[in-house]
Amino acid sequence: MMEWRIDYFKDVVLMNRLLEVAGKVKNVMGTIPILITFRSQKFGGKTELDSEDAYLNLVKIVIDFKLGYAVDIEQEHVSDRVKGLIKDAKSKEIQVVLF
Repeated sequence: MMEWRIDYFKDVVLMNRLLEVAGKVKNVMGTIPILITFRSQKFGGKTELDSEDAYLNLVKIVIDFKLGYAVDIEQEHVSDRVKGLIKDAKSKEIQVVLF
């Protein structure tokens, strides 16, 4: 498994760029599963998003577009939304790592 820390990707908030690069990463990695992680600065991440909503929406994009085999979700966020993201991920057969 390879972890892609998208908090280190400078264009992480530009959805078209994120989707483009994610496609290239998946192509290069072939059958190797990819764990997608955005770590907030308070947990040691490189980039901070503008709001909790921005973080949760980014995770939803990762899930909706199946950018990886697994997604890392920080459980410190609004619990109802986190639970919904976990449910969405499982329905799309995406593994979930809770941090």
